[in-house]
Amino acid sequence: MRLNQAFVTLGTSRETSAFVCDAIALAWETHFAPLYPNATERLLLFDCGGANAARSLASKKT
Repeated sequence: MRLNQAFVTLGTSRETSAFVCDAIALAWETHFAPLYPNATERLLLFDCGGANAARSLASKKT
């Protein structure tokens, strides 16, 4: 965060969770791991809001 850098992944997958996992792994391996070679953990924060909210009817259908 101190470096103010980001990584954007675009795709067309219908499997959201698989896409997210692959995107996070790709970002870490290709971009962030070299910036933080001593890192032993990663913290991921998700908002769980809007259409993907846990209480949303759409998420309960799956």
